[in-house]
Amino acid sequence: MSDTSAIRIGFVLAAIMYAILFVGHIVAAANDWDLLFRLIASIITAQTFFIGTSIVVLGRAGPSESKLQAQRLGYGVSLPLSAGLAYAYANQSFNLALTLAFLGVTTLTHGFTIWRLNRMMNGKVD
Repeated sequence: MSDTSAIRIGFVLAAIMYAILFVGHIVAAANDWDLLFRLIASIITAQTFFIGTSIVVLGRAGPSESKLQAQRLGYGVSLPLSAGLAYAYANQSFNLALTLAFLGVTTLTHGFTIWRLNRMMNGKVD
């Protein structure tokens, strides 16, 4: 499987997983299944902050260059999802501090992974 195919497959699988979780959290909320709702919301939150890693794992991306490309794609996808997540956590209202915090977490998680992959590719592994 080519690097591009692995990233594409990972992206599609991550998107399907995200969509299923999103629908699941709506169903759980509608039925007052609080524990299930919280569990699904926690998984959605984690996946939002680690979309790049989800793409790598689900697509079984191989070489570091492919993983780096997946992380960059994931970061671009994760930014608007993080802003939407902050909106949801603020009870469907805009909260600048929460939005910046969520965008910051996304930037840190993806940024650290991208930084680490760049170091590995340049032979500077600690």
